[in-house]
Amino acid sequence: MNLNTDEWDDLQPAPKAAAATAPVRFSLKQGRGGAWRATVLIRKEVLEKLRATHWRFSVRIGKGGNRHRLAIVPASDGRFELQEVGKAKGGGVYRLFLPPVDSWAEVEMATMAVGHSVADFRGNQKALFIDLPKPVWDPAAGRALRSAREG
Repeated sequence: MNLNTDEWDDLQPAPKAAAATAPVRFSLKQGRGGAWRATVLIRKEVLEKLRATHWRFSVRIGKGGNRHRLAIVPASDGRFELQEVGKAKGGGVYRLFLPPVDSWAEVEMATMAVGHSVADFRGNQKALFIDLPKPVWDPAAGRALRSAREG
């Protein structure tokens, strides 16, 4: 059989939701029991900028003008712990599971690269600020995305 003819087309793989090399990635999925859970994936080079001396963090959700952001702050008494999930070129990847957030839209978001910055938080303490996808924090955008998927 000859594959060098016009009777064959090459298939291309589906594009990935987020490049594995993206420094910070975010996903929102409905888990068992119906609860919506978010996951943040952070590459090692971003964590190094935080100068954390441990793997415990506090996580804060913005209000008002910052409702589109999360702040992840190194804290020895923090309630969240990073878990290493894999090695990638240039360093490891760490996962942070977030609890359900009532104010977020209930819309499935595949893992995607998101904007981020590392900035001073309190004095010389650093924090990682993550820009959430608009359908997560904006109810109108969440409804529009949900209806587009259903319709």
